[in-house]
Amino acid sequence: MPLWMYCDDTSGNTSKKWNEHNSFLFTLAGLPQHESMKEYNVHFLRTSNIAPPLEMMDGVVQQIEDAQKTGIWAWDCLRRELVLIFPTILALLGDNPMHSEFACHIGLRRKYFCRACWVKGTDAQDAGILTLRDDDSIRGDSPAPSGGESDTDQLPRNSVTAPSANPGIPPSPSLPPRKTRGKYVEDMAATLNRVKGFIKVGKARPLIETMKTLDSYFVEAQTIGAKTKLKTSRTNTGIKDTVQEFFFDKVFESYEKKQGPAAKQQALDNAVAELPSDITSPVWRLRGKVSYMITCEQAEITPQQLGLDPHQDTPVELLHVVLLGFVKYFWRDLISN
Repeated sequence: MPLWMYCDDTSGNTSKKWNEHNSFLFTLAGLPQHESMKEYNVHFLRTSNIAPPLEMMDGVVQQIEDAQKTGIWAWDCLRRELVLIFPTILALLGDNPMHSEFACHIGLRRKYFCRACWVKGTDAQDAGILTLRDDDSIRGDSPAPSGGESDTDQLPRNSVTAPSANPGIPPSPSLPPRKTRGKYVEDMAATLNRVKGFIKVGKARPLIETMKTLDSYFVEAQTIGAKTKLKTSRTNTGIKDTVQEFFFDKVFESYEKKQGPAAKQQALDNAVAELPSDITSPVWRLRGKVSYMITCEQAEITPQQLGLDPHQDTPVELLHVVLLGFVKYFWRDLISN
C-alpha cells in the first residue's frame, strides 16, 4: 500500500511563538487527487513544537518497519473481505528546505544547492579571481598587483565593490594591499552562463554515494581535530546529515577540555564507544514498494533493493517553488519597478 508522507513546519505566526510546530501526515498514494485532499483522507501521524522533523521521523519509520514485518489487517469494502496490507512510502512531500533535510542535503544557499544533482553555484575558483586595493572601485578585468595576492581577498572577476572611502588620496607604494571586502554582483554575462549551466540536466546524486560519504564522515570524526575538516567536506559535497551532526558534536565536546594527545584520543574513543549503533537519518531505513523486506546487512546494496531514494523521491512542491517562488518575485519586481 503506497503512501505519500508529508512533513512541514505549520507556523508562520509571528505573534504566538508557542504555535510553531512540525507535523507528519500521510495520504494513500492510490487515491485520485480530488479525493486525497479531503480531510478524512489525510491521516495525522504526529506533531511537536520541540522535536525536530528527523527525530519525529524516527518513530514513524519504526512503526512502518513493524507494519512491514507483520502486515495490517483491514476490511476491503469492494471485495467484502479482510485483506492484509503492507505500507510503503512512495515519496516524501514537503517544501524545498524540508526536502533538503530529508535528503541529507546541506541546503539551498550553499555551493551545491540541489538535493537531486551536482549542479554548482559560481564561486571564486570558477569565475576567476582578482585583488582589490584601497583605490579600486571596479576591477573587473584589471590584473592583480604583483606580490599582493596572498594578502588580499579573492573575489569573482565579475564583481563590483564599494568605492574607496578616500578616493582622492592615492595609496602609498610601500604599503601592501589592504584586505577589502567587496559585494559580489554578477553582470549579465555571468548570470547567463550560470542560468545555462543550471537548466542543463545535471549529474544525479546516487543514493549509495551519499551513504558512503556519510560513512566517511563517521570515520573522519574518530580523529582529533576533525570538526573543521568535516565542515569543509560538507561544503565540498553538499551532504549533511543533521542527525549525524548532533552525535558528532557530542564526540567533539568530549575531548575539548582534555590536555595532551593521549588524553584527547582516549576521551574521543570513549565517546565513540557510547554512540548508538545507528547515528544517521531514519530516512535511510525506509523501504520502497519493490522489496521492503530486504535488510541493509548486505555488502552491496542497489537502489532498487533499498527502495526509497530521498534525492529522487522528493517531488517539487509547486506552491512554494512556482506560485510563491519565481512567480511571486517576478510579480513583485513588476509592481515595484
